[in-house]
Amino acid sequence: MNILELLSSRGLHPRQVSANKGGEYACACPGCGGADKPGNPSDRFHAFPNQEGGPLCQEASAPGTYWCRKCGAGGDLLQYLIDFEHMSFAAACAELGAKLPTNLPVRGRLPLPPKITEAPAFVPTAEPRMVQKMRGPIERVLRERGKLPVLERLAEEYAANARPGDVRAHMDAVELTSNRAGALLSGDLQVARRLVLEEKAQVSKLQDEAKVRDLVQFCLSEDWAVLRDALGLSVAAR
Repeated sequence: MNILELLSSRGLHPRQVSANKGGEYACACPGCGGADKPGNPSDRFHAFPNQEGGPLCQEASAPGTYWCRKCGAGGDLLQYLIDFEHMSFAAACAELGAKLPTNLPVRGRLPLPPKITEAPAFVPTAEPRMVQKMRGPIERVLRERGKLPVLERLAEEYAANARPGDVRAHMDAVELTSNRAGALLSGDLQVARRLVLEEKAQVSKLQDEAKVRDLVQFCLSEDWAVLRDALGLSVAAR
């Protein structure tokens, strides 16, 4: 089973939007719906059937990754079953025919990012004003003699592995990570939720619903229990 077969079996009908590097397909997001505004096409959920997933998906011959340009959800087929069909890690492995690892903690696993291979051509998504705003601090940090070669090397490495939306996805991930850190520091999910809703977005353009949903999953789901146990932390939900 690949990502397109999985989506089709769930009643979704991805259409091809690019034939580059194995193809790119778009359809409605099974999580958020995928439309920016009511009435707009719901096609912000993108599937990449030619990209390999994590090791377990590769072992099970289940290729493909996905990424939603609205809510930021992304991963391989295993992550899809966990995120959108609320399967346990063991159940998701069984669904794909993947052998369950024996060295994982009983309560779950830390989600792995998808492996990006044969990425489409680089498409810049950064806002010019944001780039100019960050340019000064970056130049002050880097040494005068070495800054241009360093920046050139970083740009080349990024462009060689980039896919459409990588910059935006990184910005979304930065905000979600800061929200998660705030929840752990406060120890109260309701406090963290209130702060997320009251604070004006500084980095990403994620909807409030997507940010709150990520917080709830991070604080309460079994998939993140391993990390919470490792940190020795718990988050109260009243």
